[in-house]
Order: sequence, then structure tokens, then C-alpha cells
Amino acid sequence: MKGDYAKERKPMQTRARLSSYLEGLQKSGVEFFIDGEAVLPRDIMQRTVQEQYAYMADYVLGENGKVQQVRFDRVEL
Repeated sequence: MKGDYAKERKPMQTRARLSSYLEGLQKSGVEFFIDGEAVLPRDIMQRTVQEQYAYMADYVLGENGKVQQVRFDRVEL
């Protein structure tokens, strides 16, 4: 029983960390896209974590070398 709780808790912690990370990027001005469509961090969480597809993140840097955009594209495995 105790092991089952730990297995359920780990994905929740991972989602919480990802959500916090994406929100931090958004606050620093980073734009997000999924398959070319502008989205918000909550959209990324819904579509990339809950869908049955795999997504690859592409970090686009601005001229200053900082992350300007994160583009998630569906990939076929």
C-alpha cells in the first residue's frame, strides 16, 4: 500500500515542478507554442502531459542568448 501512494505522488510532483518551471519562464517573457500555435503554460500541461503523444521542446534563443520561445512539436515514435 505504501508503495502505491509513492507511485501516485511522484507524477503529481513532476507535473507541479513542470508547471512552476513554465510559469517562471512566462513571467520572464518567454512565449510558448505547440505545433505552431501560441499557447499558455496551462495549455502545455494539458496537451503535452495528458495526451498520448510525445512532444519535443525546442528552445529558441534571442540575440541576447536568453530563451525567447519554447516550441513544443509532436513527434512520432
